Amino acid sequence: MSDRFQSGDYPAALEHYTTALELSHRDARILSNRAAAYQKMGQWKQCLQVRGEGFHPSTAAARTVTRASGWTPTW
Repeated sequence: MSDRFQSGDYPAALEHYTTALELSHRDARILSNRAAAYQKMGQWKQCLQVRGEGFHPSTAAARTVTRASGWTPTW
C-alpha cells in the first residue's frame, strides 16, 4: 500500500495506483490496492469493477476479490 493510502488520502492513492497500472498493466497487487481505495471511499461500483479486472488465478487476485466483497478469508 502507498503512503497516501496509509495516511487516509484515498483520492491521491487512487491516482498513484492508476499511474502504476499504466506502467505495470494488470498487476494484481496494484488492482487489489486500487479496489481497497475505492472501498475506503465507499465507491462500491468502482471497487467491484476493479475486482473484475483483477480476476485471474493468483493469490494477489484472490485478495482483490475478497477485498472488494468485504469477505475475510480464514486460510
